[in-house]
Amino acid sequence: MTLEIIRKDLKEIRYYFGMIDLFNAGSKLIPPKEIVEKVNKYNLAVSHAPARLYALYVGLYVNNNTQAVLADDWGFSTEHIKRLNNKLCYFLRDFFEKQSH
Repeated sequence: MTLEIIRKDLKEIRYYFGMIDLFNAGSKLIPPKEIVEKVNKYNLAVSHAPARLYALYVGLYVNNNTQAVLADDWGFSTEHIKRLNNKLCYFLRDFFEKQSH
């Protein structure tokens, strides 16, 4: 899995959590199977991440925050959050590579 795919997936996961009420309401009519499977896959991976990367995933993607908002909330620079997000992407890539072997 490439970093580009991971970043694309994370954007989709953020959108899912940002619209969770809509997805929950709509799932009674049309189950959102693909995105739910993707969310579960990433949630499993992140459950094995170091605490800082876990918190970042929750802060950015589950809570639907931008890097700038999270940086302000946590008292860090946006650049620091960007570096952490890159570490998260590399962690996810390595985790998924190990899972595929």
